[in-house]
Amino acid sequence: MPIFQDSNGLAIKFFIQKDIPHEIQADVCETVAALGGRVEAKVPRAGYILIQPGTAEEERLRLCWTSPERPDRYFVPYTFVEACKIHGMLLKQIFIHEGQPIRMHIDSSIANVNVRATLSARIMHSGGDPTASAQSARVILADPNTDIFQHLVRTYQDEPDKYVESYLWVRKCIEKGQVIYTSYVYKNPGGRRPGEERTQFTEDDERHLCEWIAAKIPYKKTGGRTGNRLYQQLCELSADP
Repeated sequence: MPIFQDSNGLAIKFFIQKDIPHEIQADVCETVAALGGRVEAKVPRAGYILIQPGTAEEERLRLCWTSPERPDRYFVPYTFVEACKIHGMLLKQIFIHEGQPIRMHIDSSIANVNVRATLSARIMHSGGDPTASAQSARVILADPNTDIFQHLVRTYQDEPDKYVESYLWVRKCIEKGQVIYTSYVYKNPGGRRPGEERTQFTEDDERHLCEWIAAKIPYKKTGGRTGNRLYQQLCELSADP
């Protein structure tokens, strides 16, 4: 069955933003027809509005035609058609929450320009909005192999309806056909917490440490007394008095 036909064998309907260059419109129309779909002159009740992201006309179309009464009407970039052809399937619009695109922020920890571009395209082709700021986004995508990832988890873990995800999460959701959020928990790197006092030495502790240092390095001028290696060695011997 052609990928742009529904389960009843009917053609899926598309509307193309009018100010997209004519040569692009012609290519899109040809591909839609070849895959079993139909381009309409008017916005369909159910189907896909092919837009050019970031344009005034896109904004106007969304304002005029977004409606909770039309949950089967989707806004996607015109490149959606070619993406479906490459994947050999109609890409599901999974990145939608309460009728609106899920707003996502691609963090700077994902430094590779090509990876960022691929992420943006995948998000838009599946219904999401990758242009949000970190503050306004529902999902922040970051590189889990960087320190900033744990920093983001710690920053937003108590904020409801806010999620920090690995950049690989987008592809996993698309493959599964649904959005499943990951419950990351901030991992404390250890050490004293801010404001927490050190464990104080007793008089016996200090005497034992002094005797140990004197035995190992009897002459101060030879050096080596200021590091913590001697203390670590003493601790290692605690189980062998």
